[in-house]
Amino acid sequence: MTIAGDGEEALLCLRANAQLLSIGIKGGMNFSTLTNSKTIPVYRSNGSISLLEGTSSYRKGFTIGGLLALKVPLIGIQAEILYSRQGVINEANTTLVNYKTTVGLNYLNIPVLLQFYFLKIINFEIGPQFGFLMNAKQVTDFKSPGNSKESVKLNGNELRESDLSLALGVGFKLPKFPLGINARYTFGLRETFLNYPNNKKPRNGVLQLTLFLKFKVV
Repeated sequence: MTIAGDGEEALLCLRANAQLLSIGIKGGMNFSTLTNSKTIPVYRSNGSISLLEGTSSYRKGFTIGGLLALKVPLIGIQAEILYSRQGVINEANTTLVNYKTTVGLNYLNIPVLLQFYFLKIINFEIGPQFGFLMNAKQVTDFKSPGNSKESVKLNGNELRESDLSLALGVGFKLPKFPLGINARYTFGLRETFLNYPNNKKPRNGVLQLTLFLKFKVV
């Protein structure tokens, strides 16, 4: 009886400290830019390239996908697969040039994050994110010189087709409910444009604000 009792207690203790496997979905807003993109290449439909200097601003987009999380007390690992619309807006309005160009970069991103939990509902996260460029397009509206609008698809000749970033974030999950929120910033570690003529090469920088639903499997 004692052996059986000890065995039951050990099993209960093991279950109490067992790893918790969860799956889920998430989605939300992207506010993306390219660092060092004050000067940006503008690709023309005739194959020529212009280097224009203006003011960069965030491009709004969205991200959506799924997640898989493994958690033990106070620490966990979460992997995600996300479709992410990113890029940057660059524009200038001077006596010499008036234009607005939008670089749209659509990635399949796979972040793998180490998460540290506090008070069971708050976590801080850090880890690498691997990105794969799915498609890209640059739309430029020229007001002067000339008055035209051009849309050019970009590919591996102009852009790096894989990306590596460092992700830092914080999350909050409602107790006893699957709903939570997450704020994350990803710092690009590799240049985005190939053969960029400036030493300060543009890299992805993305602020993400998302909601997620996470369900325990084990």
